[in-house]
Amino acid sequence: MWETLHDGDKVLVNRGERRIVKPGIYIIAYEGELLVKRCQRNLNDGSVLVSSDNAAYASFKVDQPDTLNVIGRVVWIGRALG
Repeated sequence: MWETLHDGDKVLVNRGERRIVKPGIYIIAYEGELLVKRCQRNLNDGSVLVSSDNAAYASFKVDQPDTLNVIGRVVWIGRALG
């Protein structure tokens, strides 16, 4: 998620948001990996688009959102200056 998140940044996660309802940055577990990604639900078919702010990582679509374990939505980012 580089440019948005840097190594050592702190994040506050709302663990009450366990479903992707609105677009945002989420902590998700998918195929054995723990990820911090932008997620957006497609209202037409229920699929989820998972993307990164880092262009080195390709976006992917999850057609069966029940295979996606949403840990929570990132609601705050903090980083040390200097």
